Amino acid sequence: MEFGDEKLTSYAGQALLRRFVREIGFLSAIRDSAKRLGVRGDFSFGKVVLTVVGMLLVGAKRLRHLAFVGSDPLFLRFVGLVRAPTARSLGRALKRMGWRVWPQLDRLSYRMVRAGTERLGLRRWTVDIDGTVLTTGLQVERRAWLQSPSPQEEVG
Repeated sequence: MEFGDEKLTSYAGQALLRRFVREIGFLSAIRDSAKRLGVRGDFSFGKVVLTVVGMLLVGAKRLRHLAFVGSDPLFLRFVGLVRAPTARSLGRALKRMGWRVWPQLDRLSYRMVRAGTERLGLRRWTVDIDGTVLTTGLQVERRAWLQSPSPQEEVG
């Protein structure tokens, strides 16, 4: 990994994620999807997808939040842009794509998650999206590793 002279931001994890998505073939899969869908415009399908993913990663939940994250150098590097689009441009690009891209995005998401998990050789994995615990009635293996010790355990 190479590091540049940019100032560190709270979005630094995106640099690692960008490398990961490149290695599992996500970027080329996005380009293939765009060709199949025939999506055109000034703001490419791949850049739209990466912008939305990047926004979600840093907690930007509304299009107008692009005004805050769009000037960050690591966000721009993750998306692969020199200058972020305006919220209005992103909104028009999303509207232009409409409902017909959802099945393709679903297939793309499945392929990428599978590629990432197969590479790690995992049989079972857990996705914690918001920290809320949903119980299935099963016990989590090695859960003690994830829990902080109780005050009694620290003393004894």
